[in-house]
Amino acid sequence: MIPNNSFTNPEYADGDTVKYYIDKALETWGEGDYESAEENYNQAVNLAPNNVSPYLKRAQFLHAIGKSNKAEADYNKALNISKNKEDKNMVYFDRSLFYVKIKQFQKALNDLNFLIQDEPTNYLYYINRGNIYQGFGKIDNAFADYNKAIESNPDGHLGYSERADFYHSLGLIDEALKDCNTLIALNPEDTDAYLRRARLYKDIGEDKKTKDDCDKVLEIAESFEGEDFYPDLMNWIKEEIYEIMIGNT
Repeated sequence: MIPNNSFTNPEYADGDTVKYYIDKALETWGEGDYESAEENYNQAVNLAPNNVSPYLKRAQFLHAIGKSNKAEADYNKALNISKNKEDKNMVYFDRSLFYVKIKQFQKALNDLNFLIQDEPTNYLYYINRGNIYQGFGKIDNAFADYNKAIESNPDGHLGYSERADFYHSLGLIDEALKDCNTLIALNPEDTDAYLRRARLYKDIGEDKKTKDDCDKVLEIAESFEGEDFYPDLMNWIKEEIYEIMIGNT
């Protein structure tokens, strides 16, 4: 049964009912009933035609089921009805990710360029643009964006990890190791950083250091024994370590 009208969100024609349809859309999507999912998203949009959120959620669904043209139309509609900077920038960012997924990289760059001009200290925009430049082979542009991301968020891990991977892809092992060391200094329990560094050590034949980092990852993971996610975590880590130690030999 659809819940009674409550107007819990002034942006919505009926906040609770919109949420009901979105939740129902997610449920039917998960069950593989795409037709019902789309109908439920349509109901949510019809109830809140001036709110960006239902359009964004429907766009993500439409892209996932291969209806990219309709998804793009929803992103464009959401942008047109955006009432404030926060909404507008959220739509631009989501649309840029969508464009990357459908390999329309120039459109993604256009959206990210707008965002960077509007919010020049948001490190995520630089990282995503740097990734696109990397794909284009524009090495100097990519480095400039990764560096700017780190400058904007010097205590965050993502800029260092993306730059380390880029260094690694170019065979710049010493530079990549420095970024991995920074990641570990920022968070000594960062399993991804140890795995990333282990791969670098493996590439240069530092077998003992490779093993030491893999052992450290296991030690960190074992501290989560008893947690619900522990079995999946250990399976993933063991697969990663196998790939590092044996997979490329």
